Amino acid sequence: THTASSDYTDGTPGQPLTASFNTSEGAVLSPDGTIYFTDLKAFTVRSFSPDADGDYSKGTISTLCGAYFSSGVDDGTDNQARLKYPGGIALCDDGLLFIDGTSNGTVRKVTFAYDEQPCADMVDREDFAGVDDVQTIF
Repeated sequence: THTASSDYTDGTPGQPLTASFNTSEGAVLSPDGTIYFTDLKAFTVRSFSPDADGDYSKGTISTLCGAYFSSGVDDGTDNQARLKYPGGIALCDDGLLFIDGTSNGTVRKVTFAYDEQPCADMVDREDFAGVDDVQTIF
């Protein structure tokens, strides 16, 4: 458990045990094997992707949105968005993520950006370019 942004990290790509975590609240598995999860007390949504062979021990942790230990309810892209205790998480068939703010009664929609034209099928997308938008829907 880490409690300061200075020692909180996604770690080294391909070495997931080098990543820091605080309190994971919710997780969902996508069809391509990526695990999306909320880090409740670090105010972030993160992903855990296996390597090209499906090996999680050589996978990569990435922070998709929110900023380490910077709480808020601001919509935005990537680490510009602010989350307040993101808890539950759901993945829709079209690849959208929905997260709830456990302490503020919000539901947020997370959409992804791609280097090329987006498509409905999230499986095996290698042109991922980050989180396009985090938007409060209610």
